Amino acid sequence: MNPSLENPNFNEITPESLQFLRQITPEILKNMIERKVRPTIKLIPYREGRVSVYLSNKSNYSEKLIANFLGGGIEDSESPLEALKRECKEELESGYENIKDFLVDNLPIVAYGEIATSKPRWQKKGVFLVAVEVSSLEFIRPILSEMRYLAPFSDIPSAISWLNKTDTPPDRKDLYQIALLKIKQLVEETKLSS
Repeated sequence: MNPSLENPNFNEITPESLQFLRQITPEILKNMIERKVRPTIKLIPYREGRVSVYLSNKSNYSEKLIANFLGGGIEDSESPLEALKRECKEELESGYENIKDFLVDNLPIVAYGEIATSKPRWQKKGVFLVAVEVSSLEFIRPILSEMRYLAPFSDIPSAISWLNKTDTPPDRKDLYQIALLKIKQLVEETKLSS
């Protein structure tokens, strides 16, 4: 399904059917909130088949290897793009300068899934994963209190192999694997078209 942005019929548009960041409308977010699903946006930076995955440094994960990506919750008054920019500013500090020009509303959504959350207000977390091809992965390092930086994986199969060995919860691990495979497909399509 290719949802129309001009005259959307909300009954036909689901988070799973969206292809680009700009298609996440206030109506979709409102519907998620009504279902007690916390709208969340995550960013996966990649470059020529290399990808960055981070380790969560949150207190409840302190002794475990939990994979994570840049991003977080979409606040009530924010668009998904505004939330993504705010979260990247918070998590990257000076590294934000290296990524801000790549944060645009036509970023591809590479996966969507509803996963478990520990927040009592929400039944689930609805995670939109978007991909961004950047000029360099080495300078996109998060603030240590948020996440630990890993050297970019040399290829996506290596990132998936590592992900499967972590303590990341299974529903999140599955979602991240889908997103990484979609990025691998995007990279291959780009190579074929050039």
